[in-house]
Amino acid sequence: MMGLHRWTRRWVVGAGLLLLAGTAAAIAWPRVWRGPSGTPSRHGVVFLGNSITSGDGVTSDATFAHRLGVALAVPVWNAGVSGDTTTGAL
Repeated sequence: MMGLHRWTRRWVVGAGLLLLAGTAAAIAWPRVWRGPSGTPSRHGVVFLGNSITSGDGVTSDATFAHRLGVALAVPVWNAGVSGDTTTGAL
């Protein structure tokens, strides 16, 4: 009898969690999915990295991110941080 009670309780908890996840997905989905947009407001490239990416010791016009943005004619955001690591960026 005790084993049946344990399985029933697990089933009820599992079904409740599944129902909660489904409800959260149903509420959030219309807000997240907007579909393809015909006129995006901005496109660009974000550069994450260390001192090489940030351009430590050079002017902002001489950084790789800036030069690539000029060459491709796209806006760029240089988010490189001197002394940072890949783990720190995440």
